Parts: sequence; structure tokens; C-alpha cells
Amino acid sequence: MRKRTVMITGCLLAAVMFGFTACTGAEGQEPAQTPEIVQTEPTSEEQNANVNEPDETETTEPDSAMVSNPAADFVENIDFGWNLGNTLDSYSGTELGKNEGLSSETAWGNPKATQELIDLVRDNGINAVRVPVTWYNHMDSDYVIDEEWMDRVQEVVDYVIDNDMYCIINVHHDTGANGWLRASDTNLEENKAMFTAIWEQISARFADYDDHLLFEGFNEILNDNNEWVNPDSRAVEIVNELNQLFVDTVRASGGNNGERVLIVNTYCAGGNSQVTAGFVLPTDSVENSLVVEAHIYQPYYFTAEEFPEATSWSKEAIDSYLSNMYASFVQKGIPVIIGEFGCVDKGNAEDRLSWAKYYVETCREYGIKCFWWDNGSGYKLFSRRNLEISERNLLGMLIATAKGEEYVPQAAEEEEPTDNMCADVDKWSCWVNSDAKAVVTYLPDGLSIEVTESGAEAWYIQGSYVGLTLEQGASYEISFDYSASTDITLPYCFQQNYTPYGVYASGSADFKQETQHYSDVFTMTEETDKNVVLVFNCGKCEESVPYTMTVTNLRIVRTDKGE
Repeated sequence: MRKRTVMITGCLLAAVMFGFTACTGAEGQEPAQTPEIVQTEPTSEEQNANVNEPDETETTEPDSAMVSNPAADFVENIDFGWNLGNTLDSYSGTELGKNEGLSSETAWGNPKATQELIDLVRDNGINAVRVPVTWYNHMDSDYVIDEEWMDRVQEVVDYVIDNDMYCIINVHHDTGANGWLRASDTNLEENKAMFTAIWEQISARFADYDDHLLFEGFNEILNDNNEWVNPDSRAVEIVNELNQLFVDTVRASGGNNGERVLIVNTYCAGGNSQVTAGFVLPTDSVENSLVVEAHIYQPYYFTAEEFPEATSWSKEAIDSYLSNMYASFVQKGIPVIIGEFGCVDKGNAEDRLSWAKYYVETCREYGIKCFWWDNGSGYKLFSRRNLEISERNLLGMLIATAKGEEYVPQAAEEEEPTDNMCADVDKWSCWVNSDAKAVVTYLPDGLSIEVTESGAEAWYIQGSYVGLTLEQGASYEISFDYSASTDITLPYCFQQNYTPYGVYASGSADFKQETQHYSDVFTMTEETDKNVVLVFNCGKCEESVPYTMTVTNLRIVRTDKGE
């Protein structure tokens, strides 16, 4: 573990940023409109719409490098960043002071993070990892963080630092639609005390770590109305107060924290002018050691899973948000990172590649560095279970463009033909929510879920297979092998993998200790959906807990051609 006592020294940046010629995003296609919607959780990517209409902010072309300073040095040294999403930030309940233990790390379907995973990330051109962490579910009523949880966070941080990479840790789902930390006067003083206690303990644990470790005050903070657009002025003021409190707390904690580069977010981590206009950079006892962060998933219809039919993009929203971040901060000598961005796979590989190239190319021209949001599912670049690249061309395009290089996409490897829509075992997942508890084991041809605490609803624990397309008028046969440690009836359904999670077909199976085989046929009567998930709901089973259910040999086969 690297714990040098010397912080970054400001070195002169000689690079000159030139104006750029914008390339088109999707030639000949109508621009995707930016929706006026309010997002919902639980997934972080669902929280990041920043969905205001494009800004009219006028900017001049990039004309000079940022002033030499430690914060700018950090940004300059990033090649490309990656998020270890839906891991240490996962949670299954919202009760303060109830310690969930280490099982929360896998509650949202990903396996435990390992050194081998971070090695894989490093070996593929990434030199900075953002490690989102949720804290409230690992504390007691006196705001004391569980020692075992703090040890685990440090272990993951060391995976990154030991690889000579930059690492960012934060306060993550303590904010957001279900969070306790709010841009609101409601319980503000109590929330400030808890927020301070968290950063005092984090700062104490990592005081001796060198400049490769950075702290980010909080993630996507919202007001009481969970508004993602046009926040009230008081909400923006409270964001400024909390950012100042974060900086003051870390600076007073001793060790290398007195000079550590710190990262501050805007309201909802928004990048539009309605949000940035009221942002005030905290006063700092150290010059030039603050970085501003925003999360920009634009154009939102294209990037988000809620709109499976939106497979093409236009550049207007990207230009609007990024030019605003440049004019509001970079041009004034304040370094910027895009802490989260990404787009889900909708069977539109070429469009995703052209979007990624334009997005990162534009950031590079503005001196802004990017961190891809990898949630291990729809936004994943790496298979965490198989420890391999899952999106080779997309990753190659991101890394090459970030370096100012060209990338030639590779031809897709030919796969053995199969009529089974569930042949990719890496698309199995698990979700645990609302105080239920379960541990998932991924098998070579399915999954096994050990349920240790029941929930009030069946969907509080879900085993699922994602990434299905159901075509209107087509008939499908579903079959699988199944067993359980006790006799129990469990429902399953095919549903939208996005709000409002509408159900297309459903059934149930009577699980017993001996392995049985299930099969049924259904017809898709609704409009074609390219983002369907098959869900086994295991949560409402109090009389049977603890128990283990297993599903293997899943097959979904289309039995006709549809309309």
C-alpha cells in the first residue's frame, strides 16, 4: 500500500487547448429531445438525467491550459476513469443506524470486488477508479461507522492504490431520492452532524494516504421533492453549505488531508446552467486543490434504459452541457471531471460507438476527464464474474479517444448459433431491497439464492435474467430446472426493466427439494420491448426462512415468427 507523505506539487502544464470542429452524432436523424421528467432510484444511472432543456450559455473556444495547480495536475494525469458501481454503494434498507454488514456489497447482483477485477481494469488503459460508498447502513445511532465495513472499504481502496491508480471515495446513496442527506432545511443541523461524523472518520482512517486518494463530498443530492430540474434557490444554498462543511472537516483532520485534492458536486451533480449558476466553490485553506464534478448522461433518451426504442442520438445536448461546464468552471481555472456518464446497450453498437467517440472527444477538447458508470449490468464494460471485457469495441473507443487516438472497431466474434435467448449466463443478476437479506451464488448455468431474512413484498428479493427482447405477437416457451431447500411456491414474471416495471407475462412454480423441470408457453401481446427482464420473486416468504432456491438450465425459445 502506497502512503507517501508528499502531496502533488504543482507542475507547469504546457498543453494548449485548441478549438474543435464538431462531428455529427447520427447523420440524417432527427435530434433526440431532452425529456422534462423527474427520475427515480434505485439504480444510480436512473438518477442522472440532468434533463433540463439545452442551455443557451455562450462560451468562447478553449484558448489556454488551466492554471498550474494540484487539482489540475490530478485531472491532467487521468487517462480515463471507471466506476465500481452497485458494489460498496449498494443497500437493502433505508433505516438509519441499522448495520447491514458486509452482505450489502452483493445486494444489487454484483460479486464482491477483487484485486483481480481492478487489475483487469488497469490492464485495459484505465488509471482512475471511483469507488462509490454508502455509509448510513453501516453505522450505529451515534454515527459510528462499523469497523468491519471501514476495513472493507480500505481493502478495496488498496486494490486501486496498490496498482498506482487514482482512487476516489465518496458519500453515495446517503443522498438521492431515498437518501437522508438532503438539500433541505428539514433536519439540516442533525444531518450536518451526521455528515461531519462520517467525514471525520473517513479522514482519520485515510489520513496517511498520498495524493492518489481523493475524497468526494457527496453524490447526487436532492431536495425534499426529489427535483432533478430547476432546484429552488435554498436547495442550491444548502449544497454550497454542505460542500463548505465537507472541505472544512477534511482540512481539520490532520495528516495528508490538509493538502489532499477534494471533489465537490453541484446540486444533483447537474451540469446545466440552471444548476451551476448558483454554485459557489468552497473557501479552502489550500490553494487550487478543489475539483468540480458533474454527471452528464446525455442525450438522456439515448443513454437511459427507460427508452429502449431510442437507439440514435444527436449532439446538441452534449454540446450544451459540456460547454456550460467549460464556461462555468474550466475557463475560470477550476478543473472538472465527469464523475459519471454512460449509455446502455440497446442493440445499437454502431450508434454507441459514435456517441462515445463524440462525447469523450468533446470532453478532451475542453480539458475535462471522464469516468464511465459501470454498474455490472446494462452499463457494464467488464464482466465481473468472468473477469473479462464484455464491451471490447466500446472500451477500445473510449480509451483511444481519451488519448487522442483513432480506434478501428474489431469484427464481432462469431457465436455458436442457438435458439435459446438465455445462453449468456453473465446476464443473471440478483437484487435485494428494503431490509430483506439474501446471498446469491452464480452457477455455470443459473443461480442459487440463500434467503436469510424475508421482506414485506415478494419483489424485495429477485433473481433475474436481463437483456431480453420480446416481440409483439410472438409466442415463447420458457423452461428451467428448479429446486429449494424447503417446499415453497415462488412467482416469476416477464416485465419491463425500467419504470413503471409493467408485467407482460407471469407464472409460478412449486419448489421442492428434488430437482424438477418447468415449462410453459406465452404470447407477447404488448408492443415490442427490447429491455425485458425475467424475474423470480423470492422475498415474501417469512414462514420458510431461511431457505435456498436454485434455478438452472433456463431456456426461452421463440416458437413462431410473430407479426
